[in-house]
Amino acid sequence: ASRSTTEGWAVYQELGDIFDLRLLNPEVTKELPADMQALLLVHPKALSDDLQYAIDQFVLRGGRLAVFVDPIAETDTSGNDPENPQAQMFASKSSDLKKLFAAWGVEYDPGKIVLDAGNALPVQVSQNAPPVRHLAILGLTKASLNAEEIATAQLQSLNFASTGHFSVSDQSPLKLTPLVQSSGDAMLTDVERVKFTQDPAELYNGFAATKEHYVLAGRLDGKLTTAFPERNNPAHLAASKAAVHLLVVADTDLLTDRLWVQVQNFLGQRLLNAFANNGDFVINAIDNLAGSSALIGIRGRASSLRPFTTVDALKREADRKYRMREQDLQAKLSETERKLTELQSGKSAESAMILSPEQQAELEKFQQQKVSIRKDLRQVRRQLDADIERLGSRLKFINIALVPLLLTLGAIGFMFWRKRRMARSFSR
Repeated sequence: ASRSTTEGWAVYQELGDIFDLRLLNPEVTKELPADMQALLLVHPKALSDDLQYAIDQFVLRGGRLAVFVDPIAETDTSGNDPENPQAQMFASKSSDLKKLFAAWGVEYDPGKIVLDAGNALPVQVSQNAPPVRHLAILGLTKASLNAEEIATAQLQSLNFASTGHFSVSDQSPLKLTPLVQSSGDAMLTDVERVKFTQDPAELYNGFAATKEHYVLAGRLDGKLTTAFPERNNPAHLAASKAAVHLLVVADTDLLTDRLWVQVQNFLGQRLLNAFANNGDFVINAIDNLAGSSALIGIRGRASSLRPFTTVDALKREADRKYRMREQDLQAKLSETERKLTELQSGKSAESAMILSPEQQAELEKFQQQKVSIRKDLRQVRRQLDADIERLGSRLKFINIALVPLLLTLGAIGFMFWRKRRMARSFSR
């Protein structure tokens, strides 16, 4: 996505409060920074082979990749021509990572959109008409969110628009874990049908649910080989040494403000009032993706593998701290809003939107608290990573070194005891 677009998104502000962000221009970037841990790729269109190769090698080296693609991206201004208003209407607003997806066995069709009657949101077509549920604009509740995954377990709702879907081929080395799915009352339709439909009610014509739960966002795990075997750079990797971890989302509109947050500006301060968990989903997913490999997907593994009981206990403790911090933030937000209301009371309508020095100080204080608490949340996750890494090192030492050593010492001791016993028997 363009710099002007992403810097205007509230989710970009939220990410910047927690992570050290660096915006790259895909038109000129051929190499990725060596110190980068995770790459957030939003609406990739016609990426150069050199940049795709850099992404390929970044992933094979263990870098974490989050890809947001879209059949129709509402912020895409392709074909914008003041002299030809129809040019933008007919221009492609889809994105894809075709070469890499094909090499990885990831199946995604930018020409198809998921229609979901079970999650369709009502939209106002005209001022005097009643709202109509739009099959391509989805309000996804907990039934569509994976309760066993860190990124989605605590969320209540996500809003998507004109979303695609993912699957993996039978030959793919990757495992696809759904994070967000459609309901079973869903089907696929062509992009053009949604793009040129003026009345959402028309999308119900010919609607026939396939009973399939389409994966709108998911995590990919497994070992990969390069999509560029012909390259012979000195540092070229032909395959990953360990399992890679990728996040794929078939919608970019979920990142835009209109689908999840109301933004109010007060003298340069941006106040965010979220009505959906889109921002939380992105932050959780990126935070989890950028963390320890042992932590990724730990909920699913902990329920089936008994050796991870300690890891699960660590996760529950971090979740407890995380929720306490979130509650603390919400409490401070409510208290600040209450104080602002008290300070604002008694003002005339003309001055109601002007902040007094006291209000401005209170607002700035809260904004600083908000950033501080979010950094604390990040630190909780980092500490959990460190605890899991230490636990993993201890388990490796026990399994690889300590147990064989004890068995060897036991065997030597048994042999020594047996020889002494035999010697005593002969002496008699």
